[in-house]
Amino acid sequence: MLDTLTTSPVCGAFTYWPGTGEPSVWATDYTGRFLVEAKKLGYAVPDDLYRKWLSWEKKRAQVHAEPVFVQIHRLYLLALAGEPQIGAMNAVREDSLAVLNDAARWMLAAAYQLGGAEKTGCPMMSATAVSVCSAVGHPRGPGVQSRQADASGCADSPGSAL
Repeated sequence: MLDTLTTSPVCGAFTYWPGTGEPSVWATDYTGRFLVEAKKLGYAVPDDLYRKWLSWEKKRAQVHAEPVFVQIHRLYLLALAGEPQIGAMNAVREDSLAVLNDAARWMLAAAYQLGGAEKTGCPMMSATAVSVCSAVGHPRGPGVQSRQADASGCADSPGSAL
């Protein structure tokens, strides 16, 4: 699989098919998620490929030219990779928080949490109308929700109250 990924454009973004033109936002994000998770599990991920992807995502995180959910997803991935972009998260929060759906709020809050800014992330989670489990399509249940609340680090998150 990683051999196929090395055929990505020099810029650090990915396309759906090798040799095609424009990079794809979603192919880049999902490939990046794969790289982050593989690296965390101890698989050998080519450093050059990983660094180029991180560089691409960091540059795009500062642009704000894409839909807000795309931007939030990117910020979440960067935080998951240990490279939180707090300034870009703040810009999204200040510009778009009032219009975000619950799933987008949870993802942005999770990015803050992963980035070490719990005091910013927790209030966004507690302001949502649904639990994290239903926001991302997982079955509801006390065991699942309590584990999610524990993982969030927020005593007042919706999952902790159920």
